[in-house]
Amino acid sequence: MVVYELYDGLPTFGKWVETSNAGGSELLVETLVVEELHAGEHAKSRMHLETNYMPRKTDWAFAQIPAADPHQGQYKGSLMNYPTWWIDPDYEDDLHDQSLHAEVAHVSLLLQLQYPLGPFQSLRPGDTFASFKSWLSLFDSDDVERQSLSRRRVVRTLFPQITEAPLYFYATQADSASIRAAADQCAETGFEAIILSFGSGFNPSSTGAPH
Repeated sequence: MVVYELYDGLPTFGKWVETSNAGGSELLVETLVVEELHAGEHAKSRMHLETNYMPRKTDWAFAQIPAADPHQGQYKGSLMNYPTWWIDPDYEDDLHDQSLHAEVAHVSLLLQLQYPLGPFQSLRPGDTFASFKSWLSLFDSDDVERQSLSRRRVVRTLFPQITEAPLYFYATQADSASIRAAADQCAETGFEAIILSFGSGFNPSSTGAPH
C-alpha cells in the first residue's frame, strides 16, 4: 500500500510504502523502491527530496548517476549513494542531436529512491513493514534563495524540533554508576540530554546485558 500525506499551505507531500502479509506463509521484502519520478529537464531543478533515512545523503549534491563499474566507482558498498538519477529510457530526445548527450544532467531524469541494500525484512502472517518516509517539495522558481526559504518553511512546519537547541551533556564513562551520576548533574544544572561520547566505552552494536 502506498501512503501519501498532504499538508495545508505547503508545496510538499509525504510518501511511504507499507507491505502487509495477509497470507499463511512467511514473506521476504527483498528490495523496495519508495519513489520513482520521470522528471522533465526544467522540472529537475525545481524539486527537492527529504527522507528520514540517511538524511545526510538526501541533498541533490549526492544524487548522481551510477558509476560505470559498480564495484569500483561511487556505488561500491562503502560509498553507496541515494537518491539516484538514472538515464531515463523513456525520455525522447533526438538521437542525431548529440548536444543533449554532452551534458549528463539533461538525460539523467529518472529519479529512484530506495534502500541502498535490502531492506530484506521477513514478514510473518499478519505482520506489516513500513518503509522510510520521503517528502517531495516542488518549487515555483529557480531562484536559489526562494527555494531555500521554501525548504526552511517546510522543515520548520514538519519537523519543529529542529528549531530547538537542547543543552547536551557529554558523558565520557558508560558504566551504570557514571551514567546515573551524570543524570543527577544534568538535573541540577539544567542540561536536557546526555550523549555517551567517544571513548566512553558504550557500544551501540553490542547485544550484551551490560549495554
